[in-house]
Amino acid sequence: MTTYQFTVSPDFSPRHLSGWHIFNTWLQRKSDEHIHLEMYAGFHQQHQAIKEDKVDLIYANPLDAALLVRQKIFYR
Repeated sequence: MTTYQFTVSPDFSPRHLSGWHIFNTWLQRKSDEHIHLEMYAGFHQQHQAIKEDKVDLIYANPLDAALLVRQKIFYR
């Protein structure tokens, strides 16, 4: 079974990390898919992972969302 890689923009507060894990668990149950939450320490690491096609789902800030649509053809 495929495991999808999910990440969240590093500019969202780390205080909400537990909430993202809860959301990830809920998303797995609702979609019946394997989804791994990967939190990157900064934008450089996250952008590198995106370039290497290591990200399938992302909760992005508006600037990154525009970049992803143009360069990687991510859709909402």
